[in-house]
Amino acid sequence: MRPGSATLCSVALMHITQAVLWLAMPSAGGATCLLALLRTSHAMENPDGQHIVTAVMIAGGICGMIGTVCRVGPIRIFLFLPQQMLLGVMAFGGIVASYQGKYLDGTVISGAHIAADQMVYLFLLIAHTNAMIRRSREPSDG
Repeated sequence: MRPGSATLCSVALMHITQAVLWLAMPSAGGATCLLALLRTSHAMENPDGQHIVTAVMIAGGICGMIGTVCRVGPIRIFLFLPQQMLLGVMAFGGIVASYQGKYLDGTVISGAHIAADQMVYLFLLIAHTNAMIRRSREPSDG
């Protein structure tokens, strides 16, 4: 297995799975990570906002899988950027919720509780960044 493959594939599968879950069960859209994407994209005002965001998540996951599995040369790093941006927004949503002391759906609870719950996205962002950098240094051939 090439450096970073496990992290990159896991994040890609997470985004695709979250998107499919959200499409199948719209109540999943109340999760802080998904609300952060919806609000950041200004898609809340759009009746098709959920579909737009889930399409971006699925496309980002597919791009990440292609970048992970295929040796596509110097464009590899660009295939990981959509996932990186999605993770960044998800992590920032958790940080904002923690600071405000309420989840993005309005549920009030201590900031420490939210931080403990949402820190996984911050650590995934760090791990994904590391995997992206390692993979971008890998030779394209062979």
